[in-house]
Amino acid sequence: MPHFPAIIGRSEQLDFVDLGVVVPAKIDTGAYRSAIHCVSAKEHKHDGGNILRAELLGHPSSPKTYTLEFARYELVSVKNSFGDEAIRYKIRLRVKLGSKVFWSSFTLADRSNNLMPVLVGRELLNERFLVDVSKTSVDRLKLKEIFIKSTKDDYESEY
Repeated sequence: MPHFPAIIGRSEQLDFVDLGVVVPAKIDTGAYRSAIHCVSAKEHKHDGGNILRAELLGHPSSPKTYTLEFARYELVSVKNSFGDEAIRYKIRLRVKLGSKVFWSSFTLADRSNNLMPVLVGRELLNERFLVDVSKTSVDRLKLKEIFIKSTKDDYESEY
């Protein structure tokens, strides 16, 4: 059976299946990894090993915080568009985008200065989706109105 990628827009609603929450996500074909807003993340000893306890979301446009524990996680190096490097935790979550449900990795980042709590990068998009930048399922102006949020990515086109 042939495989055809689904078409998505520059911002979409991303469903975190196991959390039962749908959040706005910015689609960024310039970013390799995806990132989710994280309030805090700490490693703890558990049964002779380490677990990562993370408080995810808790962002103005997705205010409820979800505390999750991960036995499988890793530290990765991430460079931003300015070339600054940071070390972040990387975890895997089950998501639904469009009609597709799958596991994908996310780095944990402070996205409190961004309008959307999730950034979707090429690793998640690859061979699953085509991005049509003229489309969107998220109304940025309405999102700003609801959450009265001034962000560093306000320079982006509102259309």
